[in-house]
Amino acid sequence: MTDLARLDALIARHLDGRADADELVELDAALCASPDAARRFAAQARIDGDLRTASRATGAQVVGTITQRIAAAERQASRHSARRVRTRPQPRRWLLPLAAGLVAMVGVLAWLAGGMDPAPPFVSAGRPVQPGMALAGVVAINGGGSIVLAAGSVAEAAGIASSPELRLDRGRVDCSVAPRTEGHFSVVTPHGRMEVIGTSFAVAVGEETQLTVREGIVEASAGGERHAVGPGGMANFAGGAVRALQPILRPLSTASISNWNNNSPGITVTAAGTGPTGASALCFDFRAGRGDRWASCRWLPGLDWRDADGLSLVLFGGGTGKRILVEVMDDGADREVGGRDRYERFAVGFDDDVVGWHERRFPFNAFVRRDDLWPGIPNDGFGRERVHGISLIPSQTPLRYTVERIGIYRSR
Repeated sequence: MTDLARLDALIARHLDGRADADELVELDAALCASPDAARRFAAQARIDGDLRTASRATGAQVVGTITQRIAAAERQASRHSARRVRTRPQPRRWLLPLAAGLVAMVGVLAWLAGGMDPAPPFVSAGRPVQPGMALAGVVAINGGGSIVLAAGSVAEAAGIASSPELRLDRGRVDCSVAPRTEGHFSVVTPHGRMEVIGTSFAVAVGEETQLTVREGIVEASAGGERHAVGPGGMANFAGGAVRALQPILRPLSTASISNWNNNSPGITVTAAGTGPTGASALCFDFRAGRGDRWASCRWLPGLDWRDADGLSLVLFGGGTGKRILVEVMDDGADREVGGRDRYERFAVGFDDDVVGWHERRFPFNAFVRRDDLWPGIPNDGFGRERVHGISLIPSQTPLRYTVERIGIYRSR
């Protein structure tokens, strides 16, 4: 693990053009291993970009603006580290002007596995990267910011100086992009396109493409669809389409099989690994003509949902077209062991018309009170002061689908 003092020294030598090949490899490894280190590098690279601009400009107003941006970048770097950011006494040697939008800041490493094409040639600091050139390691973005490519990634530069583009065929890239006055920075994968003005995000490519946004907004597009993905949000690209997964207020305790009524003869609940947000997923298998056709997850005591605006489900659809009812058990006294509950029930439905992982959002004002409740059940509206559980009810069986994150969200 590289400590902060060593990391700052490597960054300083690199930005001054004095780092040797071993130091570049060490810096690359540190940035790939730690998101905090990558953010620290990006903040200091933005300072360099601002100072290069200042060195070509005149006037107290410009100098004042640069001073403010340096202070802001230093504060941003300090927020991502528990230790104080140390200033560097070394003088700077400005990098060469960037010619094609992307400049290699660390040499291209031997990151292609054996049996594949030979590794591309070493690229020294400050050398312009031409469109079509293979990239690896750490790369600076014209206009401020940087990208960090994970080992084994396959990527190349494209675009023009005002709108640089990274084409990522395989692997993962972490991006920190400074706000741009013109143009945009893009990442293009075999499954879709992501455009940003200024933000921090990551893209991973395998059989699908997954976008994770840390700061700012990224526009994700594929197959004619466009989604603005904000901080904490995600998007999956597959089958020529893009599905956005927006952040939630808080998740619900639904990931354990024991939370669900999986002992019913009409349903089997099994673990299904992890889903796109990294949470545990469950597979619900409703069999035809066998017992109860619903699955319920209950909480004691009830949960307070009054600070939220809706319910979110991240699930893997089968595109069957069958309708699924989502039911919420609201208010009423806590059910005694072995007794019948007295919960008021509200429900909303959706069609299983999407194949693959996606998010479904249901605003609470779309839920309708069930009219087939037992006599004596409260009828005081969907107050959500004590929510006792949810149920998933298919209209037709057999039906199998996988659910990952279930949570409540608040509208922005």
